[in-house]
Amino acid sequence: QAKTGLGAMAESKNKAEDEIRALLTGIVLSDQLVKQPKTIVNYFTLIRTIFSNIVDHPKIGSFRKIDSRKSTFVNYVQPISGGEQVFTAAGFKLDMDQYYRYESADTRTLKVGIGIITSALARIQSREDEYPPAYVPFLRRLCTMPPPPAPMLGSPTKEDGKRPSMSHADDESDDDDDARARGLEVLESIEKKLLMSEEEKKKAREAEEEQKALQEMKARMEQMRSDEEAARAKAEEMRQKMEFERLERMRKDWEAALRLQREEEEAEKKRRDEAKSQREMEEKKKMELYERRFSVGDEVVIHGLVSSTHLNGCSGRIQGQVRRDLRWPVNTTLKTGELKLYNFKNENLKPKTYDMGAKEVETMARLMEMGFDASAARTAAMQSKGNLGKAIEIACKAAG
Repeated sequence: QAKTGLGAMAESKNKAEDEIRALLTGIVLSDQLVKQPKTIVNYFTLIRTIFSNIVDHPKIGSFRKIDSRKSTFVNYVQPISGGEQVFTAAGFKLDMDQYYRYESADTRTLKVGIGIITSALARIQSREDEYPPAYVPFLRRLCTMPPPPAPMLGSPTKEDGKRPSMSHADDESDDDDDARARGLEVLESIEKKLLMSEEEKKKAREAEEEQKALQEMKARMEQMRSDEEAARAKAEEMRQKMEFERLERMRKDWEAALRLQREEEEAEKKRRDEAKSQREMEEKKKMELYERRFSVGDEVVIHGLVSSTHLNGCSGRIQGQVRRDLRWPVNTTLKTGELKLYNFKNENLKPKTYDMGAKEVETMARLMEMGFDASAARTAAMQSKGNLGKAIEIACKAAG
């Protein structure tokens, strides 16, 4: 069982070492080294320093705690693709306070990472003259970081103070050799990228510019399509707005015309009602005037007829009230002695007198024309003996 447990631990360590090798190799092989050399330099410098501090000073707890919120970590680690995964693969754990903590006493994985970076930098230093001039300052900066001293075989470690076994030392030496070999492979891949021929660079630039031009053209076409759709939508909105305004004006004009027509109809109706009321009042006044001229039972004499002249001079008696056509119904005694009912206007009738002279009859007719009834006019004419002024005075006093 003990052997089985040790085998599982060894397998787990090998897996972690392989993972950190893969991550560091991926960072070196990526385009970041060519496009962002300063960022890669800072990242490798920080990683190597952190790992070396833990390996060299295992008892100091502050070296095992990395604050991921500090500007150094944010500026040097987070911009690198896979940069934080290197910490996780090396054995760091992120706690609730955003601290990466290394709690393991085993530092083999850290040493593997240090070996990979150290081997890569040593290879770059030995081949510095082969790189283009633009990368020389970058390579020199990489080479200014001395690798940490390797522990001597058989010497006691700082972690437990005990002398490691020869087999363990041999394993570490093999790991370092593997790391250096992998680093050499990484550097060879980097050299191929850095030593690319000018023709290939030119082709790459042309392809990149062509791709960029296509993207810009596509973006312009999309923008033009978007602008066209926006203009079309705006034109449709303006058309709808103008149509709405036109319909609104038509509605207001129609309402104004309808209101004007209604006002005119009301005014016309009011005029008709006023005219009708005026006519009715005038007819009523005429009726009252005519009713005061004669009364039912009065004896009258017909005169002034033009078409029926044979009735002039005939006498008769008022049989009823004046009609709406302002004619009096008169039961007329014809010259033949026959009685017959006729309708006469007021101006074709005059009261019949027996003991009055011509002057009194004329005064009586004048008073009746002025609105006095027949009996009052007869009394006033007889008392004044035909004097119109006195007759008017007497008639007014009698009327009150």
